[in-house]
Amino acid sequence: KKLSNNFNGDSGRDAERLLEDLGVKINRGAGPDILFYGLEVKTRKISATSAQTVCVMSPDSIIATEYYNSPVYSKFQQQLRIKINDDDVIVEVDVYDFDQPQIQGLVKDAYDNARRQITNDPNLRYTPYKGFWGYFEATRPESTSLDFRFSAEHMDKLETMAKSTFNNIFEYEQ
Repeated sequence: KKLSNNFNGDSGRDAERLLEDLGVKINRGAGPDILFYGLEVKTRKISATSAQTVCVMSPDSIIATEYYNSPVYSKFQQQLRIKINDDDVIVEVDVYDFDQPQIQGLVKDAYDNARRQITNDPNLRYTPYKGFWGYFEATRPESTSLDFRFSAEHMDKLETMAKSTFNNIFEYEQ
């Protein structure tokens, strides 16, 4: 199937419509896109190098919300990731289980780091993240909300971790 281009979330909305055509109920409110399975739907062009957004939050919400109650947490547990080629054709669809302690520890640390920065300066438009795996960034000039994002490199590593057999071999302790 061919999707719209990946600008402004068009390909993601197309993917959601395709899923609805298959009978999958899509949640347009808070929480993951497919509530029944706890799946967030994400599309990604395989040649893309830009950061990837998990969710959008207001600075007040970030300050007031602990990681485990945040949309970052609820939307980064399990994801149905739909990858498209440069012609916007779906080439891969897979479920990634990010609900693993070693992954969630990295994301929680990044969220907490960014949250501290925003608590200290609610007007920040970007939270430096050196040494952390995620950050908040204002991606729309007209909005005061911030996107929680992963660099392309970090997202690739998180996908690899989600598919590894680490949890079958080792017991992870934080």
